[in-house]
Amino acid sequence: MHARTGRILKTIPQVGDADEVWYDSGSNRYYFAHSTAGAAEAPSARSGAIGVVDGTTDAFVKDIPIEGAGVHSVAVNARNKHIFVPVAGRGILVVTLGQ
Repeated sequence: MHARTGRILKTIPQVGDADEVWYDSGSNRYYFAHSTAGAAEAPSARSGAIGVVDGTTDAFVKDIPIEGAGVHSVAVNARNKHIFVPVAGRGILVVTLGQ
C-alpha cells in the first residue's frame, strides 16, 4: 500500500490477517507476523508465522513458523538481522537467520 495515498500496490496472496509491517533497510525486506490458523479456531489453538517479502520485487520469500498463540507484531534489527516477535504466554522470541 502506498503510505501517502492508501492505494494498493500489490497483494501478497500467500498470507493474510497482518495489520502491521516492519521494513528492514539492512536486508531490503518486509516482515510481518500473522496467524496460520483459521479465524474460527480458538485463539489458544492458533499458531503463527513471520512472513518475509522482498523489498525490491515485492515477491513473497518465505514464512518463518512460530509456535504459540497471539503472534501479532514484529521488529527487526537492521544490523544483526535478529527478528523480535512477542508470543502470548512465551514472551518475546528472537529469531536469528543463518545468512
